[in-house]
Amino acid sequence: MPSTLLAEAGLSECVREGVCAPDLGSFPAIRAAAGLVLTVWFAVVLYATVDVLLAGQGAARAAAWLLAVWLLPVVGVIAWFRSGRAGSGSSPTTWRSATATRPDRTGTGPVTGG
Repeated sequence: MPSTLLAEAGLSECVREGVCAPDLGSFPAIRAAAGLVLTVWFAVVLYATVDVLLAGQGAARAAAWLLAVWLLPVVGVIAWFRSGRAGSGSSPTTWRSATATRPDRTGTGPVTGG
């Protein structure tokens, strides 16, 4: 990057002293990777938060799980999906089996399937 562009960008002291580094190296790639990791983490934590709130637990237990999920970034989410979810009775198989059977509109009996 020419020094005149840096000077026009308000970095004239940097140009005068010769300490401006025109090459950023791998900094943009590292920053992009960190942004991707943070975005994935936020999406997973948000999903876990909604899952905790919809699990039908007591307020104190839900609050404890929410603290664990948000304050222990990786460990809290893994703990919720491995043990907290199983303890709440809202595992995907339980939910699926509960919604898979619905009453028949004719009144002759239940219809299985989704």
